[in-house]
Amino acid sequence: FVVVHKEFCLSLGRMLESLAPFALEEVNTFGLEFKHPYPLITIIKKSPMLRIIRLENNATDYVLEHIGRYSNCTKLEELTSHSSFSEKCLFRSFFCGMNKNAVLENVGNKENVKLSFPNLRSIHGVWHDGSPKLFPILLLHYYTQIHTLTDLFHDSINLHLLLPDFFKHIFRKYPRSPSCVRGVATNDYCMEPKLIQAAAQTFTQIEHFRLCDWVQPDPNILDPNWPSPFAENLVADLQRIKANPTGLVLSHCIHAVGGWTPFKLDHYIPYFSTMGATLNSLTVRFNTVDASDLCELINECPNLETLRIVVVHDIFGYDDRTLELATLSRLKTLAVWSHKDNDSVDPTFLQSLVSAAPNITSFEMNTRELDVCISLVYCGKLEKVETLCLIGDVYCTQYRYLDRHDPPTDFKDSFVEFVEALPSVKTLMLYMVQDDINIFRKLYKNTALEIIDGRKLHHRETTQHFIWCEYQLDSM
Repeated sequence: FVVVHKEFCLSLGRMLESLAPFALEEVNTFGLEFKHPYPLITIIKKSPMLRIIRLENNATDYVLEHIGRYSNCTKLEELTSHSSFSEKCLFRSFFCGMNKNAVLENVGNKENVKLSFPNLRSIHGVWHDGSPKLFPILLLHYYTQIHTLTDLFHDSINLHLLLPDFFKHIFRKYPRSPSCVRGVATNDYCMEPKLIQAAAQTFTQIEHFRLCDWVQPDPNILDPNWPSPFAENLVADLQRIKANPTGLVLSHCIHAVGGWTPFKLDHYIPYFSTMGATLNSLTVRFNTVDASDLCELINECPNLETLRIVVVHDIFGYDDRTLELATLSRLKTLAVWSHKDNDSVDPTFLQSLVSAAPNITSFEMNTRELDVCISLVYCGKLEKVETLCLIGDVYCTQYRYLDRHDPPTDFKDSFVEFVEALPSVKTLMLYMVQDDINIFRKLYKNTALEIIDGRKLHHRETTQHFIWCEYQLDSM
């Protein structure tokens, strides 16, 4: 981060006032920490054409209220924040200074409520999952055009947050406006009927569904059969909601106690045999998983265009078995990697998966698997890859070498060999410490290869994953 101290902020703010107005369409504070909000507020207030605002984690209630109440951001379409705000601030910011009670009293008279951002389509962050309680519900009632709504660390929002138990009391006299939100999530394997009914009435355009199971019934007792078979319930629930999602995220106890215990994917197979053919996007996040089980699950999804497999520990296999994968001819984006520095992806599984997907144009992997992937390239695989994303060990494990200025020689040599063996690659996306990124930028300075620091792409799923992991570590 670059820290902008208070004295400089005040001088910078005065200078910006003299240069206003601005024709900016996007403001992004990534990498900047303002000790005084004057420059940031000035830029936003004096930029009437703003469509995108992305705030780093130093934004405060004061900043957001100024954006909502005193800036003319009527063209704003996207708002991202890595800070969470109080419910009082959120209401005053999004509803032109109105408080919660005033907004609530006008549920049946929406014309009496003025919106700060009438063209807003997408909100990322702003609150932690589960807090505040009332704001997201009323936000979607008034901002009916919003199609993307996420909390700080996930790619969708939990149904229990949007449809709490007191939901029916808010709209007992007036119907709730149908929502355009495309992605929702649940932690339940069997949703209650009242939740299903409310979801069916409210969310009519679901395209993306996230099923999470973060906590086992007793974290001290590792039950290999957890969760109990639930697929029939899940399929029935989605059908009642009238949801036939084309995108699915499965997350199971990722960082829970007992991370070494492999998860049994046979619980999911009935669901995929019923609805897998409709999916074009699948993300699975587990602690440890058997490669054979993964193959069985993937084979039920022949139309996948995007496949992301992230494990904390291992994708393991056995030497005496063969892996059978059907051809994934439509697959364009593939990500497969493990999170811990001592664990890896089973080489046979990785080879089988890459061989089954001849048309990959975007490939994401851990640098730990470089040797395996180099051999695949020399066998004629990955020849269509245009975007290559490499995740360094030191970034994956949140670990930093303190006395290191260059990558290890063997890693650098393997890195260069792999990249140069893929002439189709146009973009190299790196999740590494800054020193390593600078070294490779210098190395490819005079080439057409574009080097991108993946950590700065806030809406990318991998970036969100690391942000969430860092938050989990900080909260321990």
